[in-house]
Amino acid sequence: MPITWRGRDTVADWEVITDEEEIAEPYRVIIAGNPSHRKRSGVSLDADGNVDRDRLRGALARGTAVVRLRPVPTA
Repeated sequence: MPITWRGRDTVADWEVITDEEEIAEPYRVIIAGNPSHRKRSGVSLDADGNVDRDRLRGALARGTAVVRLRPVPTA
């Protein structure tokens, strides 16, 4: 799939992640770096900096997913 990443065109494979165990760490990174997303999603971090699993389950039940992109090396 062609994408533009940081102003450059590249090709990436992608996968949609909806499994709670698999999505917890990528979602932690997303909301740690983007407070406005944290507010919109309703998912927060606990005192240890981990995703609040109860809130994450609620977001997943509402259809939340993460799309993981992996650049494909070009020859």
